[in-house]
Amino acid sequence: MKPRGMDYIEKASRKYGGALSLHPPYEGPEDGRVPEELYSVLRVSDGVSETMNAPGGGETEIAWIIYTHEMILRWSSFYNENYGVCGAVFSDDGADCVYILKYDGTVACFDCAYNEEFKTAESLSDFFL
Repeated sequence: MKPRGMDYIEKASRKYGGALSLHPPYEGPEDGRVPEELYSVLRVSDGVSETMNAPGGGETEIAWIIYTHEMILRWSSFYNENYGVCGAVFSDDGADCVYILKYDGTVACFDCAYNEEFKTAESLSDFFL
């Protein structure tokens, strides 16, 4: 039976056309600030990166689709302390917005430039559709 987190990774892979890089799984202790849904992914791969073909061959990582455990803790604390954001910051759009898995299971985008938060998906699963 495949780990539950693989469902999210497979959806992300379809969304990004298979251009993903997985990492060794997170095997450390759980932290109450990170929802179980994210731990299900982190236990498969401690972060998921987007890749692209590099000129001259090979692949290069260009962005985090799901941050590592350490990054989730660091960025969640930063946005909570500095902007009052509640939830687990797990990704960004490469510009001004970070994505947050809220404690009610929805996903929101916090736009730092405008100090505004808006819902982007009903669930982490929907976020990757």
